Amino acid sequence: MAWIRTCASFITFGFAFYKFFEYLNEGVENSLSNRLFGPPEFALGVIAVGVVTLAIAILHYKHSLTLLQKESGETYRSLAGLIANFVMALGLGLLIVVLLRK
Repeated sequence: MAWIRTCASFITFGFAFYKFFEYLNEGVENSLSNRLFGPPEFALGVIAVGVVTLAIAILHYKHSLTLLQKESGETYRSLAGLIANFVMALGLGLLIVVLLRK
């Protein structure tokens, strides 16, 4: 769950950063977004780090569940996997929104 919280923080921080600078640049001709690496690219990077890290965490979680099931013979279920997949879908959606608006 700590991985999910941290990755969700990265995703929301990146999207908030993107929207904040989009709001600041409304109607401004000489904006920061005309640079090679400006606020939109930074926001995209932060969201991407959150999504990729969450994907790695999900794979690690599934691997850990598989090892537990082999050792004990019992099937383990947790709400953490469902929440992680939901946050991952949300993060991918936000990543696509930022990419399309860029």
